[in-house]
Amino acid sequence: MTALLLAMIMPVRAEENTENGPEVSGQAAILVDMASGSILYKKNIDQHLDPASLTKIMTVYAALEKTDIDAELTLSKEAFGTYSHDYGVLWIQEGETMTARSAAYASLLASANDTTAMLSEAAAGSVDAMVPLMNQKAQELGLGSTNFQNPFGLNNENNYTTARDMAALTRTVLQDDDFARMFGASSYTIPASNKYGERLIAQDCELLRSGNLAYGPATACKVGSTEFGGYAITVAAEKDGSGLIAVVLGAPDMASVYADAVRLLDYGFASFRTIMVSEEEIGTKTIEVKNGRRHVADVTFTAESGFRILLPAGIDPELITTDIRISNEDSSDPEKIEAEVLFLLDGTEVGSAKMKKMIERTDFQPQTGTASRIRLYFDYFCVLVLAMFLLRRVMRVVHRLLAPPQ
Repeated sequence: MTALLLAMIMPVRAEENTENGPEVSGQAAILVDMASGSILYKKNIDQHLDPASLTKIMTVYAALEKTDIDAELTLSKEAFGTYSHDYGVLWIQEGETMTARSAAYASLLASANDTTAMLSEAAAGSVDAMVPLMNQKAQELGLGSTNFQNPFGLNNENNYTTARDMAALTRTVLQDDDFARMFGASSYTIPASNKYGERLIAQDCELLRSGNLAYGPATACKVGSTEFGGYAITVAAEKDGSGLIAVVLGAPDMASVYADAVRLLDYGFASFRTIMVSEEEIGTKTIEVKNGRRHVADVTFTAESGFRILLPAGIDPELITTDIRISNEDSSDPEKIEAEVLFLLDGTEVGSAKMKKMIERTDFQPQTGTASRIRLYFDYFCVLVLAMFLLRRVMRVVHRLLAPPQ
């Protein structure tokens, strides 16, 4: 029995445009569908800009791939000297210990440079060595327009990203449940350490906190700023079954970056909707596989789960239908037969996804080459029987010739 991986999400891509979208003050902005990655709004999405403390999203993500989240970390003398102690810190003391989990929460929620240094050293051996790990991870994730120069997000002309890349990074890290929990926390308590008592840290992003800037649908957020790069934000939100990610880079001030993000998300939720197509609606299909006249297998295609489809809000979901398309249906090899479900909008194909395949072979299916060997052995047997018959006839003739005359 063979199974193919089922594509869980099928996007119907929305038209990429900003004509009907909101005005944003940031130099670059993007709005994407969380499930599919479809771009719903774009403004200068490939322009190189300063990610500021959004850099720490990559720092923490790459560091936790190399470090056990419950490992005990210690702030070394070397790491202690890699950042300014005047701002962006929790005032962790040299020689103080905490878990990687606590350091990750502090780096994401409070943008703490001291805990970021601890994570970097634990993952890479030193703060400086963390940068190549981050850039390697960026390349692995296809973030071709991103380059990191330090793990903190300090202003540097070689520390840059794009709105497109930052949205893709945000979408990637949110697929990790542990990271998503940290990314979306409104607060976290760091347990007492060997040098300090408990620390309660609050989320820097006002959209995730209670107050007049709170945004109910928000599920994850990171903000940052530098003197020369301006203000930046990435925020994820969910509402009525739809998930969106908004990124703004290069905004003039914090109030503007929050307003831009909220306008983008409100626009997305008002303009698009997510519908579900269940596996029952898709159905199943079974193909009978033959080799000549002989039935060798049945191949059954199914949808293992439902599919999420993003549609412009004005489209009637009843116009979405499905069909199953078979490839190599006439093949005598069941492994070569494939199927995909087609999604049709008012009869026009708008997307597709592979279906799960199950193969049930017949009980006496010979392996490759077995049938030809059987036929060969049968031919040998027939020749042997014929030879024995002829030998018997010859022996009779010889016996008559050699018999004495009577």
